[in-house]
Parts: sequence; C-alpha cells; structure tokens
Amino acid sequence: MKSLEIRTLMHLMKVLLENGHSTKDIERVAVNCAHKMGLGEVKPDFDWGRCSLYDKQGRYLITSPVGFHGMNMKKVDTALFSVQSYLKDFLTVQDFNHQLIRASSIKPTYPALFIVACATGSFGLALIFGAQSLTVLGMIASVAVIGGITRQVAGYYGASNYAQVFLAAGWAGLCCGAAMRWIGEPDSALIALCPAMILVPGPHLINGVMDVVEGYISLGIKRLTSASVTLLSISAGLIVGLHIAGQVLPLKVDISSPNMAIDFLGAVLAICSYPVYFSSALKHVGYTILVGGFAHSLRWLLLAHGVTSFLADFWSCLVVGTVLGLAALWKNLSFAGVGFAAVVALVPGMYVFRTCAGIVQMATQVNAELVVEVAADFSKALVILLSISSGLLVGCGLANTGWNYLVSGCSGGSRG
Repeated sequence: MKSLEIRTLMHLMKVLLENGHSTKDIERVAVNCAHKMGLGEVKPDFDWGRCSLYDKQGRYLITSPVGFHGMNMKKVDTALFSVQSYLKDFLTVQDFNHQLIRASSIKPTYPALFIVACATGSFGLALIFGAQSLTVLGMIASVAVIGGITRQVAGYYGASNYAQVFLAAGWAGLCCGAAMRWIGEPDSALIALCPAMILVPGPHLINGVMDVVEGYISLGIKRLTSASVTLLSISAGLIVGLHIAGQVLPLKVDISSPNMAIDFLGAVLAICSYPVYFSSALKHVGYTILVGGFAHSLRWLLLAHGVTSFLADFWSCLVVGTVLGLAALWKNLSFAGVGFAAVVALVPGMYVFRTCAGIVQMATQVNAELVVEVAADFSKALVILLSISSGLLVGCGLANTGWNYLVSGCSGGSRG
C-alpha cells in the first residue's frame, strides 16, 4: 500500500476542508490526485470533526481529525497551486507533501491589519445601512476596533471562538446602550449591529447551505449548526451588553437607504475588509472589489426599481458566482476566498439578532405585534440566506459549464 501517497492525499483534504474550500471541489481535487498517485478510484468522506478516505471497494484507508476554527485562504491557494504543480509533473509526491506541510503552517493575517479591517468593515456596513451621523459612524468604527482587540486577546489566552464573539458583541451592545441613553441619535442601534455583523460566520452559513444542496447532508447540517451557535453567541453578547446599559435592541431599526454612490463606497470598504478576515492574499482582492462593487450597485438598482430584496440578492449573487467562479478557475483560486467576500455583507445578521432579541422580550411580554415581528425577521433571514446561496450555486454552475466548454474547445478543436 502506498502509505506516503495516502497520507499526502489526506493532508491535502485536511488543509482544504479546514480553511473553507468547497466540499465538492475538495472531492474533485482528491480524486484527480489519487489517480495521479496510482491509488485508483477513491471515495472521500467528510464529516464535522473528521475526514476519511476509502477505496472503490469501500475499504477504509485513512482518517484524520479536522477542525473548523476559521478561514485562512492563503493555505488553500498555496495547496491548490501545489496540486497543479504535482498534476503537471513539476513535483514529486515527497515534494508535494512538503509543500502541503508548508501551506498548513502559513500564519493568519497580521493582528494590526485585522483590527484595521474591523474598523473599515463595520464603517462600510454602516454606510450601506444609511448611517448619517458622524458621531455614530465614529463610534461604530471605534467599537469595532475594541471588539477586534478583544477577540485577539481572548484568542491568545485560549478562549473559544464562541467566547470571543460573545465578548466582542457584548462590548458593542454596552456601547450602543450608552449611546442610546446619552446621544439619542435615530441610528444609534447601528453602533451595536454593524460591529456585530462583521462577526457573523457568513462563509460557514453559505458553505453549509451549499453542502446540503450538493448532497453532503451531514457536513452541511453540522456547518449550519456551528454557525448557528456562533450567531446565538453574538446575539447573547448584544443582549447582555444592552441589558447592562439598561436598553434593549429595537425590533424596528430606523434605517434609510443611501444613494448609489454611498452604497457603492460602503460596499467597497466592506469587501476590502472581509478578505483580511479570511486571510486571503491581498493581490487577489482586486477581483473581489470590482465584481462585488458591481453586484452591490446592481442590487441597489434592482431595489430602486421595486424588485424585492430576495430577488435582488439572488441576481447580484448570480453575477458574483458566475464572474468570480470563472476568475477562480482561470487563476486556480478557491472561490471561497474571492467569492464569499463579495457577498458576505448581504448575510442577514441583523434579522437574526433582532429575532433573538424578540424571543428574549417574549419571555416577559407576549403580544401579537411582537410575535409577528419575530416571525417576520426569522423568515427574512432564512429566505435571504437561501437567495444568496442559490445565486452563488447557479452562478458557479454556469461558470463551471462555461469553463469546461472553453477548455474542451481549446484542447479538442471543433465539436462534431
């Protein structure tokens, strides 16, 4: 049995799976590498907490524990580049394995850059949601910076991701409560919501839905469960912070729609920030900014012409999935790195937070209006997430079809 080849293949699957690469693409890459290694047909099996490999007769080959603690797209892109080098005979199996070891040791984004991205990301989201008060905008950026520092310090001392987001969201809720009490601006609620929305695990939510749709039911459900626990931790932090300040999260937030230029500026700021959270290589951010900015502008135009937000999200994500799907195939990049950053600002974190806040309020007061508000926010969050995932899935499908047609046309000449 080729033990080095099997261990190398498992190492590849582990690096890709732990850092946000799509499950379907991981299986495709693993099968191609297995054929190259002389292992024949193999069947990868993915689950939350482990990754296994079987031969075509269903015999067990190897398994390895995996963790889903974050995304480091530099690891994914380095691993995918090594795959192409190996498939083109530029690397031996030993060299391939060494490259994967090097990829798995790549450090995440520098802490200082991460903290700056927290400020720009939350500031951009505030512009998208129509914040106009300079005081509120300044507080949003400041709160996000302290929240980013809090996460870095808590992570350094071994706190779990759930504890990190709880502390960061609690700080945002406390500052928002103080602002609502002493400043009284109509958009003060955004001081809590915008810094909290950059904590939302958008890639895990989108990957989870895509896994379920593509048949990886167990892994998809577990991704969604983990993401849901993270959302609950963020919501709990917001509610506790607001409660300490003697306030509650309003179920109806006064949000005004900015003009197209402000919306585009906010989108670009947010889109520039999310690749930093994902530890993406900054040289690839240009694709994400251009396509993501265009998609947000398209969404703004569709909403301005009376299209529902669900359809607007679908069409904008369809554009992102198609264009950035082709770009990822062309440059041999992970779509998760270039694509998710372009749309993750659309993930409906605000509706989830308001749903949780409404459920807490229902413990002390129940009335028809409150129940309707909670049900409406929950259904909006669910439908928007499905719209985003559907648009990306259809767009990626179109990109793969178009790419295969181009590749076969270039390599095989005209079709008979």
